[in-house]
Amino acid sequence: MLAWEVSMRRLVAVLITLAAIGWLTVPSLLLPPAATLGATPAWQKTSLDAGKVHAVLVDPTSPGTVFAGTDRGLFRSTDRGVTWGQYGTGIKTSSSTTLKVLALAAARDGSRLYAGTSASVFQSTDGGALWSQGSGMLSGSGILRYYYAIAALAVDPANPQTVYAGDSGMMTEGRVLKSTDGGATWRSSGSGISGDDVDGLAVDPDRPSTVYAAVEDSLYVSVDAGAGWTKTIGKMEVNSSEADVLTVVVTADVVYAGTTAGVWKSRDGGATWSQGTGLNSSGFLRYFFGIAALAVDPANPSVLYAGDSGLMTSGGVYASIDGGGDWAQVGGALTENVSALAVDSSAPHTVYAGTNTGLYRLVNVPIVRFQITASVPQGRGTVLPTAKEVAEDEGVTLNVLPDAGYRLVLLTDNGANVTGLVRNNTYELVGIAADHAITAVFEPIPIVLPPPPSHTLVLTIGSSVMSVDGRRATLDSPPIIREGRTLLPIRALIEALGGSVGWDAVQRKATVTLGTHTVEVWIGSREARVDGVNVALDVAAMIVNSRTLLPLRFVAENLGCTVTWDPVGRMVTIES
Repeated sequence: MLAWEVSMRRLVAVLITLAAIGWLTVPSLLLPPAATLGATPAWQKTSLDAGKVHAVLVDPTSPGTVFAGTDRGLFRSTDRGVTWGQYGTGIKTSSSTTLKVLALAAARDGSRLYAGTSASVFQSTDGGALWSQGSGMLSGSGILRYYYAIAALAVDPANPQTVYAGDSGMMTEGRVLKSTDGGATWRSSGSGISGDDVDGLAVDPDRPSTVYAAVEDSLYVSVDAGAGWTKTIGKMEVNSSEADVLTVVVTADVVYAGTTAGVWKSRDGGATWSQGTGLNSSGFLRYFFGIAALAVDPANPSVLYAGDSGLMTSGGVYASIDGGGDWAQVGGALTENVSALAVDSSAPHTVYAGTNTGLYRLVNVPIVRFQITASVPQGRGTVLPTAKEVAEDEGVTLNVLPDAGYRLVLLTDNGANVTGLVRNNTYELVGIAADHAITAVFEPIPIVLPPPPSHTLVLTIGSSVMSVDGRRATLDSPPIIREGRTLLPIRALIEALGGSVGWDAVQRKATVTLGTHTVEVWIGSREARVDGVNVALDVAAMIVNSRTLLPLRFVAENLGCTVTWDPVGRMVTIES
């Protein structure tokens, strides 16, 4: 039992007596209702029967292997907490008394395990089977073993030989001890810490020379690997008085402190702090409310778990999926004080909670929920579903459905073009780890006109007879030659090719259309217009014997036809 717990329990006893005789009214601690974090299963109590669980450690190199530090020593499970057995030899006093294991830590590569006890720090290099005790620190023996405690450990993430230990004994002054040889020898770290209980330690994963220590009502930081310590500038306050700091964890960007006033976080190394919502206390209750356990999900540093270990609160585990901003209870009502937490991010995702009576676990925790939204700003189609909430690592299939006559031209996922990933009108999202905003753009399907049927027309200068695909046809008047150019009444020829001819008597303009091309010619003008563009003519259109004669080659070629001249037979062949 830590010093702060003993003193608080004594105070609780006094307050309960005062309340019983009517001299004191005890307000209740009100926590807001659970946020929408997705349904979670209920807590399962494991078969571990070893008294209070002070520490839980997931083996970093062996998914499914869990260690528990208890009142009765060290226990291990290799099946994710289903079955347990006492494990390891060597964690004993000189008189072979099994020691309480109060803290556990592991090197990032799993090469070393460390156990904090009421006698010393023990270390193992074989996965916890054999343990040895270091030298150079106070040794709890006789009656002192009940008041001496190494309740906090932290390993340098860059060097498994460097480890820090926090002294939290009732009859010893709080110190941070350090070993640089894998726990073989220990010495006190630098000065600057004032207090009796070092309840939490953490090393910055990106800057291993920066170490944090939770010491009673303060959080201390060392930027020189423990050589010197300073109290952080930002204070965590409730009703203008400082809160007790019970534990600390550090991610790459944020320092989190578990306190008697909830969970606080700092993004500037402890200079300034902000408090999340959903975990708080006020008035004298702040002395009985305590977040004594914090754990960060190794797979997602924005997901945290906090264990309530208050003396007059209902206990339980709370989760935050936004980096400590908002908190809500998970797994239903776990009505025991939580003294230790650990997360196994390998499948199935499991959270372990150590309590006064044993170890609980929460399996397949669908805490993180992501939003999938789809929009079609211009319409012309749909993307379904338009909105869906999914759990982390889940997948979803979106149906990308253009309206009739339209097609998909662009699909973006969080701004990135993923059009090429659409298959059979579906877009697949797998292993979801973030929100996704899908946007679709549809466009009309271009109308592609079939090419006009091919035709062959043959005309002879001076003759009103022409051949249309081998069939005889008659012109209104025969073709003539003017200024070296063949002119003829164009209507019969164009209509035989499948086109049309319009006449504007006011403008004295003939408009000839075939397929996608249009030619406009004015009587007497040497300027024409082809598909809206003005073009010069070398011979003007004319009216002869009340018939409008147009320049054959100019009109036919600009309508996409081929014109061939036979000077011997004075014949013109037009092919479309």
